[in-house]
Amino acid sequence: MKIILAIIITVFPFITSAQDAITAENGLYTYQEVVEATGDAQELYGKAKEWFVNSYKDANAVIQLEDAEKRKLIGKGVINVVHTMVGRDVYHTVTIEAKDGRYRYTIDHFIIDWITDGRHTPLEKYKGKPGSKKMFERVDEEVQDLIATLKTHMSASETVEW
Repeated sequence: MKIILAIIITVFPFITSAQDAITAENGLYTYQEVVEATGDAQELYGKAKEWFVNSYKDANAVIQLEDAEKRKLIGKGVINVVHTMVGRDVYHTVTIEAKDGRYRYTIDHFIIDWITDGRHTPLEKYKGKPGSKKMFERVDEEVQDLIATLKTHMSASETVEW
């Protein structure tokens, strides 16, 4: 009995870590995290706006909602994912909400643009199709890079002398 319990205790963390960490309760792929940060809500909101400007070619086209009172930004962006030998555009929504000492990002609503035939498919519906594993890996890599740039920008000091 002790051996079985020891095996369960040893194996259980690996089983739970193997679960799909980006699937939300509603079945949509969602990346979300609350991040502790230095600064009040207004400062963090300003940094988030700067991040949109630095991360996307045309921030004015990307940002769909700027609510300075609620310190909330919503943008719709696109990442290019090389899948097999053809690049695919994957549209997504980025929401950043700022409060004193922390901010929350949510990246969701992924839509694949097949480009060649004009089809648009929610990422969730592509699961299990040929090549889907590679597509999900590529999307995850791109989103992780996006998150890393956000965290770096939001934690950067604003004391730049010129």
